[in-house]
Amino acid sequence: MRKQIFLFATLICVCCVLSVGCKKGGLQGLVPLSGTVTYNGEPVEGAQLTFAPDDAANGRSALAKTEADGSFKAMTLVPGDGIMPGSYKVAVRKMTEPPANGSDLPVNTAEETSGNDKDADAESAKNSRLKDEVQDLLPMQYASPMTSGLTVTVEKGMAPYNIELK
Repeated sequence: MRKQIFLFATLICVCCVLSVGCKKGGLQGLVPLSGTVTYNGEPVEGAQLTFAPDDAANGRSALAKTEADGSFKAMTLVPGDGIMPGSYKVAVRKMTEPPANGSDLPVNTAEETSGNDKDADAESAKNSRLKDEVQDLLPMQYASPMTSGLTVTVEKGMAPYNIELK
């Protein structure tokens, strides 16, 4: 259930970012925001960061993805373009990668299954195991801006925003 809520929230954030549109020159007033994410002192590679503005009516959400060294650069419309100044709640999430197309998941085909039901049952079993294969690699509290306890106030010329998860 939490995964579905997070995926829905992420989808909404992405849709909001995409619905803004791309004017020539992009948004005015964006400032760079970079930093690193560590978990128990180790860099976190491949984590997704969501920056949710405290003032949703006047702010814009932003996203980032961490590199191998845990570093990230926030984006609003295009990678590295920056973020609107203001206060944000932050979510950090890292999931295991599902097997490619679920191809290395075994499919149980029952002898009693026949015809079209056999294909549907095999696909359903594969999808069920795929959900079981995808796991959160960070504590769930960090998966939502509302529960993470992570906040940042973005200002022009600010120092890197480093996030230390425990």
